[in-house]
Amino acid sequence: MKRNLSLTIIVIAAVMLAACGQAAPAAAPEGEAGPLKIGMANFSQCCPYFIGMNDAVVAEAKPFSNVTIISTDANGDAAKFQSDIEDLIAQGVDG
Repeated sequence: MKRNLSLTIIVIAAVMLAACGQAAPAAAPEGEAGPLKIGMANFSQCCPYFIGMNDAVVAEAKPFSNVTIISTDANGDAAKFQSDIEDLIAQGVDG
């Protein structure tokens, strides 16, 4: 009886998770990709790790002529960080 109950719970959980999944959006046909604006709000670029992370994002976007990266640096100021995020949203970034 416990085995059947456990199996039933697992099946129900799997069905619920599958129902919550999001269908993948259809890819744009080749050559028809629109402009893509990506915002990267950085709390601080004080350390080599964060500088490298920012540089890597910019470098990965370079081969794509339709991708624009907007990068910010709040210099460790939480209020500036929040303002940077709000500015990126106001600019209509896609991601």
